[in-house]
Amino acid sequence: MEDRHRFEKIILTWDYHLLAKGSNLNLKPVKQTYKDLEEYSSTYEQLLFEEIKAQIHEDKLKEGKEEGHTLMVFSCGEEEGFHRATVGFTGDAPPWSQHDLLLLTEKAEADTMKPSSIYAFAAVEGIDTETTFFKLRMYLAGEFTTVYPYVEENSKRLEAVKEFITSDKRSLIWKMFSTVKICSLSTFRREYLALHSLGHLSFTRLILDPGRSSSFKGQGWKIPVALRNHLKEDLNDSQMKALDAGLSGQTFVLIQGPPGTGKTQTILGLLSAMLNATSGTPKYRFCYMNVQRRPELSMEEKQSHWNAASPWLMGNNPRDLIKPTDGGDGYFPITYDVPEPKIIYPTKGRCCKKVLVCAPSNSALDEIVFRVLKAGLHNESARIWHPKIVRIGLDPHHSIKDVSLDNLVTSKKDSMQGNVDSIRAAVLKDVDIVFSTLSFSGSAVLAHSTFDTVIIDEAAQAVEPATLVPLAHGCKRVFLIGDPAQLPATVISEDARNSGYSICLFERFKKAGYHVNMLTTQYRMHPKISRFPSMEFYGGALKDESDLVVTTRRSWHEFEVFGPFCFFDVHEGKESSLASGYTNDVEVEFALTLCASLLRYDLLEASSRLAFISPYKAQVELFRERSKGIKDLPEGVMDGREMDMVLLSCVRANSCGGIGFVNDARRMNVGITRAKSSLMVIGSAETLKKDVYWSKLIVSAKEQGCFFQVSKPYETFWTNELKKTY
Repeated sequence: MEDRHRFEKIILTWDYHLLAKGSNLNLKPVKQTYKDLEEYSSTYEQLLFEEIKAQIHEDKLKEGKEEGHTLMVFSCGEEEGFHRATVGFTGDAPPWSQHDLLLLTEKAEADTMKPSSIYAFAAVEGIDTETTFFKLRMYLAGEFTTVYPYVEENSKRLEAVKEFITSDKRSLIWKMFSTVKICSLSTFRREYLALHSLGHLSFTRLILDPGRSSSFKGQGWKIPVALRNHLKEDLNDSQMKALDAGLSGQTFVLIQGPPGTGKTQTILGLLSAMLNATSGTPKYRFCYMNVQRRPELSMEEKQSHWNAASPWLMGNNPRDLIKPTDGGDGYFPITYDVPEPKIIYPTKGRCCKKVLVCAPSNSALDEIVFRVLKAGLHNESARIWHPKIVRIGLDPHHSIKDVSLDNLVTSKKDSMQGNVDSIRAAVLKDVDIVFSTLSFSGSAVLAHSTFDTVIIDEAAQAVEPATLVPLAHGCKRVFLIGDPAQLPATVISEDARNSGYSICLFERFKKAGYHVNMLTTQYRMHPKISRFPSMEFYGGALKDESDLVVTTRRSWHEFEVFGPFCFFDVHEGKESSLASGYTNDVEVEFALTLCASLLRYDLLEASSRLAFISPYKAQVELFRERSKGIKDLPEGVMDGREMDMVLLSCVRANSCGGIGFVNDARRMNVGITRAKSSLMVIGSAETLKKDVYWSKLIVSAKEQGCFFQVSKPYETFWTNELKKTY
């Protein structure tokens, strides 16, 4: 079975109503190294399909939110083992896209609200633009019960569906289905194909066994002296070391960027260096041997030999003697309409002519695009240079829409000949940098594009098959940039997560002993905030920029309870479990009185930004609702990104000490490193101290004298504490 067909055949045979969320004990755990492609593929393919099942199950819980449609099967034929159906709709056609997964249920039984025995999955193959009919693909030959080994068994359900849509005895009105979209398979499909394309890459063995890094080193690159001198001034030592690692010839370069260490700035430096790099030709020592020579010829003898070998050196070229004079044979132009000669400028000998920059999400990607547009790069002379760039994919941010592929194609329609596809190809061919999400880099848009270098930002937030997608474009260098000590990849399936599916390629390389270049100077947090994450998550390697104490100082720091780091033990709070997640009313009440106190004493500066964040969305929503009555609260109160002051509500407060995924050290690291000037942790010390890292944070707060146990009424607490300074 071909890989491109196997993916859909397996999924399309699944029984939607029996696809319950259960425990799969047959999954292979992710390993640091693999002996061959078979072992690697079998491990990740099972995990990928388990994640697809979890995605379908999650959408099943939301059943009823997706609008259903009634379709009629007009024709159905069999090809390559699939049944391909042409369908129409009663009413407006649905907004489906290619590779959407649909659930088809016999219309007659669906209307009676009885459990139907005739139902199956179908995948959208395309739409006929002339008739607006959809083309659907179904696999009805049998059901795959296991993956690796592939076991296909007969299915009475699928046989019934096959009979229903292919029988000539039924009129069209009886070939009607109630249809609902389950999810899109596009991203999963690209990851699956990337997984099975791994064997065609030049660095396959390195991915299988990262410990063999020494045997995967290409020729080194060099950059012009002026550019190197500029980058040395613009980047710190750890950033420059990471850049030099990429120029040294390493196929994979891992750059770990802890919070506030200038990860995006490093990427801009990498782009400047890669697009101006030339071959670093090694120098060789030559050893001259004693060679016996014949006696040197006289000048007359030399001229005799030259005349025999190349007679035109001493006279006319023999070919000139037989050239036609009238140009009738086409050797010379026969008219005076001679085109101007095309001037071909010599190339600079650049090793890297095109770069692909990827990220798991649109927001992370657009942030880099915006920085390139705003700041530009630097050319070989260290002057500001704005390269030709394009951002492909869906939903570009409004600030970078001018360089989106759709916008560039539209703007060139009047000046370029050809259809949209040819214009799109011309745009992609002409640019220096293409920006894409990991998933979209596997789309047909880049099917014929090659790239010398691939840079993947936030690489720690992508599952390994997703990271493989952009590597199929013939790259020589791969930069994985991220921080495994922060948020991992999102994995829905608990079984897949327990088997290590959330372990990214970056983390697997690191665990296998592959060298990691760590950015070690942070420019964001007040030193009292950075102290704990540096020691606990980065082995003390994270250092503070020299002026941070001054640049992060705020007027409210003169109050002990509004210092750079405070832990407020809200011991009276209790968690509540809702359908949307956990909340803690008391912690929200305390946070609101904190904000009110800042405003009452006029401590929030005009440019200050304050954020309320929590591991639980329901808690943030509760705060948003309760804070509507507070006037003059900064607009950024809900923004969980880098802020001057961050209020971190931990929510969990119970007698059994269970804190759920709040005990994830990586989530904790993200939460406590968002603040620039002040971090206010609000939580139950009694509950949180059951976790190792939270216990250490509480101890650290007590040692620094910034641990406060608070009791109601909270307004009295703030009044008493603030009076100490006034």
